[in-house]
Amino acid sequence: MLNELMRAHLIDPQNIGTMESPDAVGQAGSVECGTLVTAQMKVRDGLIQDLKFLVYGPGQAIAACSFLSQYLQGKPLDEAARMTGRRVASLMGEIEKEMGCFKIVAAALGHCLENFISGPMGKLKPLEKLRDVSRERVAVAMSGGVDSSTAALILKEEGYDVIGLTMRLWEDGESDEGRMLNLKATDLDIEEDNYPEDRPRSCCSPLDIQDAKEVADKIGIPHYVINLADLFEQRVIRPFCDQYLEGMTPNPCLNCNRFIKLDILRRRAHWLGAYYLSTGHYVRVRSAEENGRFLVYRAEDSSKDQSCMFWSATQEQLCHFLSPLGDYTKERVRKLAERAYLPVADKMESQEICFISDNNYHRFLREKVGYCPPAWSYCGY
Repeated sequence: MLNELMRAHLIDPQNIGTMESPDAVGQAGSVECGTLVTAQMKVRDGLIQDLKFLVYGPGQAIAACSFLSQYLQGKPLDEAARMTGRRVASLMGEIEKEMGCFKIVAAALGHCLENFISGPMGKLKPLEKLRDVSRERVAVAMSGGVDSSTAALILKEEGYDVIGLTMRLWEDGESDEGRMLNLKATDLDIEEDNYPEDRPRSCCSPLDIQDAKEVADKIGIPHYVINLADLFEQRVIRPFCDQYLEGMTPNPCLNCNRFIKLDILRRRAHWLGAYYLSTGHYVRVRSAEENGRFLVYRAEDSSKDQSCMFWSATQEQLCHFLSPLGDYTKERVRKLAERAYLPVADKMESQEICFISDNNYHRFLREKVGYCPPAWSYCGY
């Protein structure tokens, strides 16, 4: 039986229709699966000025859209960034029935928010700040793994105002990760136990974005997705291909840290009001007493130390960087995640290059540049 709130929005749905000149649009679901939702949003001074939906689907989806359009009006973007299917159901008093359509509504809103934050095709909007920058606010680059998830947890427990930022960097259509982009809309919230056993051990995939969203919901922080695919292509993937074809051994993670995480993502965090950026890297950053310059030190866990990844970091980047895992061992991080019941506590570590999740370099290069050198060649005298 439907409760009074659900029934009221079913009988007289609000803000269902087309919006004139929206700042961003996002869509989720499909006609084939029975529910298709399009979210349209206008933002002014960091607040949601207007929110409308176009809905094809059951009455529950229409009611959920009607409710959210009223609930979020006038609220900061952080409130929209907290929305999941589970939260929508809870706010409407339907938590025990968490219907698939609620997940689709939340996903459409999330895609709308992503498009607003990112701009069309991943090209960033002008950097007018959405809110004042606060030294108490930190954006954690959440990859969907246990390390960045635990970093967010630690900072939240230390009293910081934490937001999660996850980058959409690539969609490798031929790999297992890419094929799973075609998941049915009712499967948008995927439990860890349902992952394929042979799931590639990469990061930043569509499934990893969902993992990060689940963790953010668990620890109670807003979660934003930012599409940096174009910039990632220019700064990371193209140099990787060029260097590989020249017979070099490229390390794309170095370019990703230097140009994407510590530069573009840090500035986007600033745009969202965060003075600091944090990641799940095992590294320590400290300021020198004699001159105040920031220095990079090895992590406590020498087997996981990633200090070499920060060799090119500038003082501007380091002074805005927090490294909560620098004093932790991997074992301790796992235990913290387990105690907090994070859904990624037992997740395998990423081992391969994120944008080649099946580890098939030859396939990737053939698709990207139309050529792949032989796997091995011998130069004799």
